[in-house]
Amino acid sequence: MTYFYTYVLKSDLLKIFDQFLQERSTETTKISHLIDDSIVFIKDSLIDENDIKKNGDIYIIPTQIDYFQEYDFSKDINGILPRIKNLVAGMEVNKATRTLLSEFSEIGNLNISLSPMWHTSIPSIKSRIKIEYE
Repeated sequence: MTYFYTYVLKSDLLKIFDQFLQERSTETTKISHLIDDSIVFIKDSLIDENDIKKNGDIYIIPTQIDYFQEYDFSKDINGILPRIKNLVAGMEVNKATRTLLSEFSEIGNLNISLSPMWHTSIPSIKSRIKIEYE
């Protein structure tokens, strides 16, 4: 009886996934990073024999990994920044925060700051609204 064990270094697997995903970034989105503890090899009971392909001595086994994808605000291909200004102009900070997070899937986190600090609403004049992004 012969047993074969295949070992893959986690760092090698992540490097391959990272390269694969970076090649698939688009003008509007970029891959920010992989979630390295999300690697899942599909369990044997779920794998159809046709899913495992052999190429010489290399076996290709279905694998899953999660990653973060970001909208590239520096290019703003979809024109989101002007839409944000139009939407929040004159709104109170709490309402603007809820609205932006619910309306734009591209926004995962935001901070609205007003100057002077005693203001409670975003300016109604759009040219006075400054949007910064990371």
